[in-house]
Amino acid sequence: MIIGNVGNIIVTAIVFVEMAQASGETVDQVFTTTFTEPIYTFGPLLFVIGMILFGISMIRGKVFHQISGYLLLIGTIVFAAASVSGDAQKMIELIGALFTGAGFIVSGLKFNQLNRLPESEMGKNVPL
Repeated sequence: MIIGNVGNIIVTAIVFVEMAQASGETVDQVFTTTFTEPIYTFGPLLFVIGMILFGISMIRGKVFHQISGYLLLIGTIVFAAASVSGDAQKMIELIGALFTGAGFIVSGLKFNQLNRLPESEMGKNVPL
C-alpha cells in the first residue's frame, strides 16, 4: 500500500505537469533534470507495483470480494501495457481505467457494508 501511495503521489505530480503542458505552458525542462528524471521514470513503476501488490492482498486477505482484487490486477496490468501499445494507447488506458475503477467501486461497496455491521460482526466475512 505504501509503494502504491508513493507511486500515486509521483504520478499525480506528473499528471499536473502534463496538464500544464496541455494548457500551453513550456514544461520541457521539468523532467529532464538529474533529480526529476528518475522520478518521471520510476514513479509510474512504483504505482503499478503497488497496485498489483494491493490487488493480490485483497485476493488473499478475503476481507473484500476477490473480484475487486482481480479487477484491480487486470486494470493495472492493462493500463501498464498501454504504454507499449502504440496508436491504441488511449483506448487501452481507458479499458484499464474502467477495470481499476470497477475494482475500487466493488471494494468500496464492501467497505460500506462492513461499516454498517455491529462491532461483534466486524471481523467476519460478509457476502456483498
